[in-house]
Amino acid sequence: MARTRQVQLRSSKVSYLATKTKATKTSDATKMTTAVKTAKATKTDKVAKTTNPSKTVKKLRVTESAKHRQDELRKSRQAAHYAASISDLLAAIYYDINRVCITYRAVRRLKRTEFLPFYKWQFEQADKVVRIVANLNVEEVDPCNKKDTDVVCRLDGIDLFTQELGWKMLAICAFSDGFRIMCRDQQDIGFWEAFIDACEKNALSLGIFARSRNLDWRGLLSPHLKSGIVRIKNALAEPPSKLTDMHPHQIVRQLDGTLAKTHHDKTRQINTENCIFDPEKFTGEDPTIRTAEHGSCDLCGSDDPCDCLLDGLAGTLVELVEYPDKGVGIRSLTKFKKGDILGEYTGEIRPENYLGDPVYSLNLIHKNDQHKSLALISAVRYGNWTRFISHSCNSSTKFECRTIGKRIMMTVEAARDIGMFEEITIDYGLSYWTGIRGNCRCGESDCISKEA
Repeated sequence: MARTRQVQLRSSKVSYLATKTKATKTSDATKMTTAVKTAKATKTDKVAKTTNPSKTVKKLRVTESAKHRQDELRKSRQAAHYAASISDLLAAIYYDINRVCITYRAVRRLKRTEFLPFYKWQFEQADKVVRIVANLNVEEVDPCNKKDTDVVCRLDGIDLFTQELGWKMLAICAFSDGFRIMCRDQQDIGFWEAFIDACEKNALSLGIFARSRNLDWRGLLSPHLKSGIVRIKNALAEPPSKLTDMHPHQIVRQLDGTLAKTHHDKTRQINTENCIFDPEKFTGEDPTIRTAEHGSCDLCGSDDPCDCLLDGLAGTLVELVEYPDKGVGIRSLTKFKKGDILGEYTGEIRPENYLGDPVYSLNLIHKNDQHKSLALISAVRYGNWTRFISHSCNSSTKFECRTIGKRIMMTVEAARDIGMFEEITIDYGLSYWTGIRGNCRCGESDCISKEA
């Protein structure tokens, strides 16, 4: 029996090095092609000198036109290559920041001192980047030491990044292995400009992501407060974030750039990573407890209750944003592959006839009988990020009933590959749109509410 695959996110360093290798090969090939074209053009010019002048002018015009088309094609291909590489790099930055923050939380809250050396090393490497750029802004770099400086940073690119996006963004990104590799190796200023443009478009997202996870970007800038760099002083003057008081999935980035708390009918919605069973609200045994009739574990294949748990990493790499005409939805901050389990749909376990949640409730289906409902999962009050996934008639995910460890659960799984920054969607089903719920606004060509 084929087992279900949990999300396997690649190391940012491996991903970006692969991208860099491809970029080098492409660059070498481009240089070789350009040399061949130049040789051919030179030969054409020599031949043209022995022919009729009018014909020569005509040939030159044709050559210039062809060269212009070739230049445009080259620029278009280069832009497409930049876009793919930058998408991988941004995914690496979110992944790395998330990993550092998880490590910091484990050390501070859970007293997991075995993770302290890793966190200290990450902080020291980030500090090197910030320190070099700070020194560059307060004094001229000694030519004798410039070579050593370039081992850590390519000065032109990282200085341009800081001038355009500010010291806070530099301090945030400096915690990423992928970003530091680029600072060390990337010499193409065109790539830097394209990367800066992409970061600028996602600056608010990156800032919220870092602040809500308590990334210590201030710790990198504070030692340079007396350096005389005004923009560092301005960055540190920003009031301390209160986002750490809430779970990241209780924060919504709205269309106008402001932030809001998740709520329904003026009632605050609370994040929970597991389903909540209350005997006073459900008659009988907890229907999420695994029994023999639920079959083997979908992760390890064991026929007996096991210790398998669903990895929650995928849920840490999404954000809640407001979409036009849809309201709150989910935006991916990494790439997912078809078949990946993105998370469990959580909430309060309620009887099948519960009518208190017409918006978020989902049937807990029997794994071996899709027509048999065991209970309702009500996420109107308690739930996780999966309750905010918007509907689409051409959705990127689907619901599945799974047996994992000692429990059964409803999971959200990728129905196809999902790209970086793509909205994650799911099909609510035809019955959802009947009655008082109105029309679907997904905008797909095969939308169920589209007029014929």
